[in-house]
Amino acid sequence: MKWVVVFLIGVVALVGVFRVLPNIRQGNAVETSKEKAEDGQASYKKGDFNKAITSLEESVELDPENSQAQRSLGQSYEATGKLDKAAKAYKDSLSADPNQPETLYNLAIIYKSQNKTKEAIAELEEAVKLNKDFVGARLILGELYVKQNQPEKAKKQYKTLIKMKPFGLDIKSVQRKLDGLK
Repeated sequence: MKWVVVFLIGVVALVGVFRVLPNIRQGNAVETSKEKAEDGQASYKKGDFNKAITSLEESVELDPENSQAQRSLGQSYEATGKLDKAAKAYKDSLSADPNQPETLYNLAIIYKSQNKTKEAIAELEEAVKLNKDFVGARLILGELYVKQNQPEKAKKQYKTLIKMKPFGLDIKSVQRKLDGLK
């Protein structure tokens, strides 16, 4: 009888260990993922994009929900000209956290370079919804509306930019674009 009690206590202890162990492993994976992401971002800042890619790929493999690592991976791929991989990383980042206007912008710029104008417009419109003061997104959005023969939408973007008077933007250039649409 005593050995049955000892056996049952052992079984209960093992079940408890197997329930806790995945949580410990997951916590370690997330922490390691953050470290790899930091290494990747440091390498990116130094201009060592291939090293950044290696670290960031390891980071997202450990924690696919790390939207910041996914975005940084996209930027690293983009810096090396791997635009399809960059677009995928940006999409993965947005799947983990859809409220990233800068990531939407980055994805739109890739689409624009691939002549995927409608896709670029969709991403930029979402970026502007999330950040009404996103100057770069509004400027590119205006240009793409012109390209798509949607002058009224382009005018709206340009007028908004002129009202915003953002530092560093050549307002006269935006005004010329607006005047060219009349």
